[in-house]
Amino acid sequence: MSKTKKKLTKEEKLAKDRLRKRQKYEEIKNNPELFKIKQEKDRKNYLLRKEQKKIRNINEMSARAQREQRKRWKKNSLKYKKKKREQNKVEKILVNDTPEAPKKVNETRNISPEIPEPNQIIVDSISSDKPTTPQLNKELRHKISATPTSSNRKFRYKVTKTINKLQKEINQLKKEKRNLQIKLKKQHEVRQKSLEDTIEKNVTKAIKEIKSGEIEEVKKRLIFNETFTHQVKLNYKKLDKTEKRSFAERIVCPNDARLRKHKLITKVPFTIRSKLKKKENKNEAVIQRFFEDDSNSRMASGKNEYIKRCNSKKQKRYLNDSLKNLHQKFCKEHGMISYTVFCKNRPYWIVFPKDNRDTCQCKLHSNVNLLIKALKKSNIISENSATDVLNSLCCDPYNENCLGRSCTDCVFHCLCFFSIIHMPTVL
Repeated sequence: MSKTKKKLTKEEKLAKDRLRKRQKYEEIKNNPELFKIKQEKDRKNYLLRKEQKKIRNINEMSARAQREQRKRWKKNSLKYKKKKREQNKVEKILVNDTPEAPKKVNETRNISPEIPEPNQIIVDSISSDKPTTPQLNKELRHKISATPTSSNRKFRYKVTKTINKLQKEINQLKKEKRNLQIKLKKQHEVRQKSLEDTIEKNVTKAIKEIKSGEIEEVKKRLIFNETFTHQVKLNYKKLDKTEKRSFAERIVCPNDARLRKHKLITKVPFTIRSKLKKKENKNEAVIQRFFEDDSNSRMASGKNEYIKRCNSKKQKRYLNDSLKNLHQKFCKEHGMISYTVFCKNRPYWIVFPKDNRDTCQCKLHSNVNLLIKALKKSNIISENSATDVLNSLCCDPYNENCLGRSCTDCVFHCLCFFSIIHMPTVL
């Protein structure tokens, strides 16, 4: 009976196929003609695949594909390095653990030794005493390095050439550094002399109008002041950003009031001046309370209608009137204040009303406002809004008696309007 062949698994088949391909590649590589043909064939195949855009350059890939390709390269390079490290370890072990060299019969030889090949190591006849393995290894290594191969000579020549070139460059740079240091030193000396001269000139200018008895004392004080300020400026330039900030807060800011009093704030450098503490606005809290009043603004009804700043969450409030009208109202109640300061101190959660309201709006009130705007536009009345009309008709727009026209003071108050001839008549 014939033996049945054992079926191979998928992994075994792949391993067998890989081995066959490796053997075939080695045969081609040993034959230079076949290897040249294979290289040409591979090159043509590569160019064809590149034309078909099966192989793409990394610049043509997407960001994701680039990342994947770079990961692959990294992995392959690590694998290659690991392989090389293992090879080096094996070579070191082979060199260290070489067996003892056998003795040669011909002890005395006058013939000059042949030059060995790069892979061969020639061991000369050693003395009758058997050397130990470490001594032998030392001698072998010395002989390997001493072998006058052309590759070693070329490498040594290249290395020495590069070393000499770099040494020349270092010496040149050292010379340039020395020259620059000398120049810098001279410039520093000149600058110091010029600074001393300028300080003296500034002092002499200031002293001209002072009495003769007090000149010396004033001169000393001025010189001290000039030198001190100059030194502070120099040290300030050397500081980091954080140190500059702390310098402005600790030294200049406490004396801010004095600098302002004597009008010396302009003498302070701009970088420090910008760090000075601003004056606290006394009206800020009053303006905020005024804007938050229900008569001037209304709270937004929506749950999501809020503003978040600096980790503080605030519900939106919509203005009931224009900022100009509110400014006039504020001036009447709390005293005069500029319009810019009033607008500047408006809280960030109090915003202008939007056109698309989430809640319903009263028809009657909106119609009244529209009528008043139309009358103002056609120059019939001088009032801008419903609140202005109420103010001109009533002595107190928030009093029920005034609004019900039962107040004795404002019962006979009437609204003025302008005719076509622009003559004021009573309505």
